[in-house]
Amino acid sequence: MACAKNQSVQLAGNSMCRVVACTCGTVRVTSGGLTMTLDMPAFIKIASVIEQAAMKLVSSAEFVPSECQTIANKLH
Repeated sequence: MACAKNQSVQLAGNSMCRVVACTCGTVRVTSGGLTMTLDMPAFIKIASVIEQAAMKLVSSAEFVPSECQTIANKLH
């Protein structure tokens, strides 16, 4: 079931991804043609795992594009 547009708010977004929360308790993560609709606890757990993986990738890679390093520095 889709929520009405006035019941949702975009939490974050860029050219690659968008995250929208709804008053019904779901969070939608959209990237390209893929949309995941998650309950809030599942979203928080998944976001935490992705953040951990991204930080390990950036800190352990021999060559990290400056754009990735800049984004990672903003997180912590």
